[in-house]
Amino acid sequence: MSILKRVNTERGNRPSDLFFIEMIIVLLFFCISGAIIMRAFTAADLQSRKITIKENAALCAQSAAEAYSISGSVEEMTERVFGKAYSPDEKGRCTLPLNTSCNISAAEGGITLILSESEEINDAGRLSDLKMLFVYNEEEIFTLSCTAYVPSEM
Repeated sequence: MSILKRVNTERGNRPSDLFFIEMIIVLLFFCISGAIIMRAFTAADLQSRKITIKENAALCAQSAAEAYSISGSVEEMTERVFGKAYSPDEKGRCTLPLNTSCNISAAEGGITLILSESEEINDAGRLSDLKMLFVYNEEEIFTLSCTAYVPSEM
């Protein structure tokens, strides 16, 4: 019995046991800290991507509004901005698929630009309103309205 008692007391008092327990606690702390930091970096990256997409949509909308105010026509505006003329349907709507850089793209999962045009024609000319709505992942990310006046030729 005395040998068993001596082995148990020696085993509990060895400094290597405390060292291993301390190392396990330190490793656990670093693992938890690393997981929290990775989650924070992932959230920051996602937020950065959303902001970049919104900035690209705003720049595209600004270019489209300037082109529309000059021409007063959706076809001419899309030709100048995107390199291809798109015509609105009978309701005055036009839907364009864009990538996240706001270039025309047929790939799914990008930005959808919805153009809605309305016109008011009188003797003095034509007043056209264009509403641009940018949608990404079924969420509205940017909206801009612009107006163009085209005087009638007399």
